Amino acid sequence: MKSGTSFLQNVLSTNREALAARGVKFPGSWRDQVEAVRDVANNAESGLAPDGPWRRLVELVREWPETAVISMEFLAARSDEEVRVVCESFADADVTVILSARDMTRTIPAMWLESTQNGATETWKQYLREVRRGVGPAGKDFHRHQDLPGIAERWSTVVGKEHFTLLTVPAPGAPSRLLWDRFAGILGVEGEPVELDVRANPSLGLVSAMVLRRLNERYRAQHDGELGSEYLRLVKHRLAKGGLVHRENEPKLGFDARWARKLGERQRAALAAAGYRVVGDLDELTPRPVRGARPRSVSTEDQLDAAIDGLLHLIADTKKRAERRTGRPLS
Repeated sequence: MKSGTSFLQNVLSTNREALAARGVKFPGSWRDQVEAVRDVANNAESGLAPDGPWRRLVELVREWPETAVISMEFLAARSDEEVRVVCESFADADVTVILSARDMTRTIPAMWLESTQNGATETWKQYLREVRRGVGPAGKDFHRHQDLPGIAERWSTVVGKEHFTLLTVPAPGAPSRLLWDRFAGILGVEGEPVELDVRANPSLGLVSAMVLRRLNERYRAQHDGELGSEYLRLVKHRLAKGGLVHRENEPKLGFDARWARKLGERQRAALAAAGYRVVGDLDELTPRPVRGARPRSVSTEDQLDAAIDGLLHLIADTKKRAERRTGRPLS
């Protein structure tokens, strides 16, 4: 999670035909792949249904004679048994596992910002405390998804180190296409002209994240602590990803902490010692300070402005959807 996966998935999806002509297939829709991985997470250990989402995706892969790519970041955190089930699904196929990885000081803020779009209520301070200690829902979830040495060991044990590749995310300031070029090299389609101007997955600014976190508290309080399906549709997708992430001139969350640098260095050292094939440079996993603002610098007025911008976006978005539904403009 939070290691360039959305960018790579969008490039794969946007360039389906061009890549298929070179022998690389992105099977199903990305939503199909999400549902397939959820099927694995929920049912792998008890038994996958023959006609379930995962088995259907496997059939699409088997029908293709060349390279097929499944890209869904939830796969990383799967258990030993789930990893085995996934890999054995493809019988005698040549299964290669690619783990993309980003430095810890960029990953921690990105994970908190993403968590607020999924209904989390931890403040930035609370989140850091739980991640540092590996406790609480936030801390345990973080380490489940970001224990790079553990994830690498689980997958490489099943497929073999010769079928495992660690892909590092370039440092800030690198050419925007470098991550794709590295990934394409692994797939064997390097140099293939592809459309890289794809839908982005921008992060929330700090102010919007603080507003959304407070909204999550109120929302959960009104729904007995639960998040219904309408939360993802209305709050995550329409309010946050559709509106708040596009606010201009909003400060980004900055971060630097000695404990996080030490955690990142330990992970980098463990990955280096394991001797995995690396595409990129392990030095790119060396944590460096992330420039930006801190929550204490955000005023109540700043948060009010973000909240109003969010309401204005929802009004405009609701009007636009009503016009599409009725086929006539609303005044």
